Amino acid sequence: MAQNGLDMDIQFLPGVGPKRAALLKKELAVSNIGELLRLYPFRYIDRSSFVKIAEARPDMAYIQIKARVLRTDVIEKKRMSVWIGDGTGELELVFFKGIRWNYQRLAPGSVFIFYGKPQEFNGRYNMVHPEVDAPQDSSTPQGGLTGVYPSTERLRNGGVTGKVMNKLMEAALEKGLPYIEESLPEHIMRQCGLVPVHFALRNIHFPKDMVSLEKAKYRLKFEELFYLQL
Repeated sequence: MAQNGLDMDIQFLPGVGPKRAALLKKELAVSNIGELLRLYPFRYIDRSSFVKIAEARPDMAYIQIKARVLRTDVIEKKRMSVWIGDGTGELELVFFKGIRWNYQRLAPGSVFIFYGKPQEFNGRYNMVHPEVDAPQDSSTPQGGLTGVYPSTERLRNGGVTGKVMNKLMEAALEKGLPYIEESLPEHIMRQCGLVPVHFALRNIHFPKDMVSLEKAKYRLKFEELFYLQL
């Protein structure tokens, strides 16, 4: 395995910098691209389908809603409420950070995709700090299986959210994958039905579908056990 590229400090990845790099090293023991690529998701969430507001319940896990911004309200510059609607009902989104930016972006009448955890407060449902994306196509769901990586409160407070981690992984794959060479003999891969390492790393971080994810998991687990046996 060639090391040029894989040893590159993660602070040079887009969106990282020295402060976030120090956080990632302290909290996750990740300091270069090679180590980042071997930080695998511990679970996956389905970003391929939408939930109607009328169907949202606080006992649900994270959900995705496509809706129109109805109105916004900033309370003493410390809290922002955004009311959204999709024709089946209305839902309050609550922001405590990034208020000015969100106020400018989430203009009444605009349509976005919101992703977050529904919860109940004072007898009504809301979502606190959901992820917000502009829809690529108003008629089709956006995304698919998305990896969830280990995190800590310090990382989240430092701006290293799940969305940021996914962007870092995209950049790490682009820069690091060309330096990763196949580590298993071809006859063993053929005999055991293993996918190539490049396929495995791409699909462990960004699965094309469930079949590709299972193939990636099998390959990486086999590789780990194979070298432990040796």
